[in-house]
Amino acid sequence: MGFAALLLFTSAALAPAPDTAQVTNCPWATLGSAATVLGGDPTSIVQLSEKAKGEGSCTFSITDAVSKQTLRVVVGKAAAQNPCPSGSAPLAGVGNGAIMCTMRHGSEEVVEMIVSRVRATHFTVSISIRRKGSKNASVGHYEDGLKMIAEQVAGNLF
Repeated sequence: MGFAALLLFTSAALAPAPDTAQVTNCPWATLGSAATVLGGDPTSIVQLSEKAKGEGSCTFSITDAVSKQTLRVVVGKAAAQNPCPSGSAPLAGVGNGAIMCTMRHGSEEVVEMIVSRVRATHFTVSISIRRKGSKNASVGHYEDGLKMIAEQVAGNLF
């Protein structure tokens, strides 16, 4: 009787809680690709909508003593507000209506971004580079990697 009770207790303790999404992998971009783009082993946070299938975000970050680099993928059915300035460069081969832009947030942060969609699903891929105490955060260093991740996201949405 003691063994059966122990077995029942163990199986109940190890069962996942109901209605929780235990997701560790991003459905649109791989951890390996993020590591390649960011140049190291990032931490990741994956948040998927429980209400709307196929929507959510993945954030990959690397932080050291002088900088924080964050790669973020956001996917949703509703078009997000496009933060890119008008006249941003169109980008072929990455979904439909893709544009690419670079924005500065003060002297310490630069955000490179691609905004696009595949059919009715919109997505944004961005890389934020924040240099602590720096007057010149790098621009353009991540452009190829950003395109690679956006192509991966678009391919996974098809």
